[in-house]
Amino acid sequence: MAIVVLTTAVDVVLHSVGVFPPWGVPIDDRLSLIATSYRVVLSVGGAYLTEALAPQRPMKHALILGVMGTLMGLVGVVATWGKGLGPAWYPIALAVLALPQCWAGGKLRDLQESAGRRAYDGRDAAAAGMASWTSPTCPLAFDLKARSDSFDCR
Repeated sequence: MAIVVLTTAVDVVLHSVGVFPPWGVPIDDRLSLIATSYRVVLSVGGAYLTEALAPQRPMKHALILGVMGTLMGLVGVVATWGKGLGPAWYPIALAVLALPQCWAGGKLRDLQESAGRRAYDGRDAAAAGMASWTSPTCPLAFDLKARSDSFDCR
């Protein structure tokens, strides 16, 4: 729902500043491409956020968002078909892109979360800017799993 609100808000702004023509006037291919572009970016971000907030099985939540977007896009195709509101490809593109863009947003979150886990469990300590070392006078070891330091300086 937030994605629909945000994309509609961008539409309103672009209409009010004169980038898009007045409401009711069909948009051309160039403007449809602009609208498709920011819808993709906002949808990827929405799926990323959906996955981040999901209590469990986060990718499933992102994909459900994509399925809902596809269904809403298909309703848009049927509702606008043959009405001359803009290029015929535009509502089709929105329906076709909904699932892949939500998968991409979910995958982006998965990759970020995996990198964070690797950094904290010590497999990729350098990426986290951490190290494990000891010195002859004061052995210092970082316990990355517990995220605590142990000092043994006697």
